[in-house]
Amino acid sequence: PSVDVVEQLVTAGGVPPLVRLITEKLPSESERAAKFAAITLSNAMSMAAHTSIEVIESVENAVRMAGVPLGLYPKLVSLLDAWAAEEDDIPALDGTLPATGLLWNLANRSKQSSESIGEQPGCVEKLLGMLEHCNGEMRISAAGVLYNLVHEASNAIKVKEAPGALEILRTFRADKTRRGLDASREAADDKRTVAKFVKSTLRGLKHHQLIGMDEDSSSEEDGSEEDSEEEDGSEEDSE
Repeated sequence: PSVDVVEQLVTAGGVPPLVRLITEKLPSESERAAKFAAITLSNAMSMAAHTSIEVIESVENAVRMAGVPLGLYPKLVSLLDAWAAEEDDIPALDGTLPATGLLWNLANRSKQSSESIGEQPGCVEKLLGMLEHCNGEMRISAAGVLYNLVHEASNAIKVKEAPGALEILRTFRADKTRRGLDASREAADDKRTVAKFVKSTLRGLKHHQLIGMDEDSSSEEDGSEEDSEEEDGSEEDSE
């Protein structure tokens, strides 16, 4: 409790080695280390009572500084395919969850990272496809990344122009699957749902004037309820 291990991760130079674990080709028996590295960095960028926003931003900056020359952003997007069918005994490491968790927090923490993620070929299409995954946690993770991406206008345009995007998003406005169903997760009381993130994504497209009010066709009741739940944006945006 007396030491902020997140800050220590940055000051001790721990970020670049973790980024390299994700980006470099590892021996098959060591590939799981990349998932541990991804979730470690993701956790370091999540809100915590003892971690200041300045420290969290320093983690994001360190990840970005190390990740650009090492090709972190395209690698994370490619892992959405490579890890899709993988299963793990640790729920947080299952499938694409480590990659989407890191993408989620990177997209939330800075405009530069968000734009770098959104410009990766196939990124938006992969995330939209993940909304149809049978695993609820993966659907929520994909929806959370999309929601954070559309804060930036360039990403919002990519979502709007993706084939079938609006139809897919409208389909999942009714998906009440929520996070925290797994008892091993610390955030077992997390009330966020796929529907909540999808509605917020559609509202982001409206904000950028990419769709009209009638194109979403959300009821006034849905909109007012969502407004009341989203007053604290920092908690809503963070994975």
